[in-house]
Amino acid sequence: YYNNKAAVFIELKKYHEALNTVNEALEVSDAAAKEHVKLAKLYARKAAIYKHLGEFKSSIEFYEKSLLEDNQYKVKEEMK
Repeated sequence: YYNNKAAVFIELKKYHEALNTVNEALEVSDAAAKEHVKLAKLYARKAAIYKHLGEFKSSIEFYEKSLLEDNQYKVKEEMK
């Protein structure tokens, strides 16, 4: 739910709202048992938001976190 909601905010170029939504999702996932694939998607989404905001250091940090959770080729490509 949260990840899709964040994706919509990104499409609308409402990056701060997208970031808040991802942060909320990460809080919820911390409270529940973490599923690595979902967590990786949230980190990748957060990285993409930071990239749109021009915060490249934070973007790289979260792309790396995503890859640690689930080593996806797509995320590696987005990181370039």
